[in-house]
Amino acid sequence: RLQDAATAEKLDNFVVSLKELLLLQKEFRLHLIDPSGTSFIENLIAPANDPQLQSSSYTRSPKENELLGLRPENNPATNEESNEPYDPKNEVATFSVNCPHCNQLCANNMKVVDIPHFKEVVIMATVCDACGYRENEVKGATTIEPRGHKLTLTVTSVEDLKR
Repeated sequence: RLQDAATAEKLDNFVVSLKELLLLQKEFRLHLIDPSGTSFIENLIAPANDPQLQSSSYTRSPKENELLGLRPENNPATNEESNEPYDPKNEVATFSVNCPHCNQLCANNMKVVDIPHFKEVVIMATVCDACGYRENEVKGATTIEPRGHKLTLTVTSVEDLKR
């Protein structure tokens, strides 16, 4: 404060603004930019359009694609034997894990399956030859959407933060 009173005053005003936002004494907008395109904010008045929520899609930049681990379209992963594009849906992945029952090594099989009208799921099966333990599991497999999402929510009450 002694060295730069103007900057100290700006910081004080900024802290006051943050406190007002925290206590929801002032309306604010929450901007969410999701390059993966998998984010979602609940529409509280569905199926009608929510006037407080704006959603749009955008084409990702090459840098965003790289950060998401996506390959450029002109350089797809290929199957080394056939030189065809690699598709994990066409094979069962098998790897060894410790059996949760007897702690011996056992096989864990995984397969990605696309269910119509839903997203992809991963079916997993663990089988232990030593003790006969078996376990099956189905998990949702979210994919990266072709385009990113931009979501903007106008926050006017605590209810808006419960979406």
